[in-house]
Amino acid sequence: MSYAEAFQCFLKHCDQRQQLFTWLSTQTDRFRSVKRFLSIGSGTGICEKELIRYMPNLELVAVVEPNSDFILELKHNLTGSYHLQTHAVTYEQTQLDGPYDLIMFSHSLYYLPDRHKIIDDCYHRLLSPHG
Repeated sequence: MSYAEAFQCFLKHCDQRQQLFTWLSTQTDRFRSVKRFLSIGSGTGICEKELIRYMPNLELVAVVEPNSDFILELKHNLTGSYHLQTHAVTYEQTQLDGPYDLIMFSHSLYYLPDRHKIIDDCYHRLLSPHG
């Protein structure tokens, strides 16, 4: 079973995504000032699409997603007045330039070989001071 098939099975039997969307709708003020958003492990961009609804000042969405098929679907799902920057590689293979106001890891932390080092890098090098 591929990752995509396994993830679809997960979605079919779990309400985690709906719970996330419900929680996000209660946190809208937190996202209003976000101008630069980095998502690592974006998949097809469904969670990002929901989150972006609460970011009226968004200028840049950068995504890191090694699955090129997911990137194609993501480009269809993430359309707006912001600039979309896609990286069809792993985090370790990217050359990202911060700062980002929000960094999200969605279903990707367990795939990162040295997650503590990567989170530390994001926090100290890529996250803006108010992010």
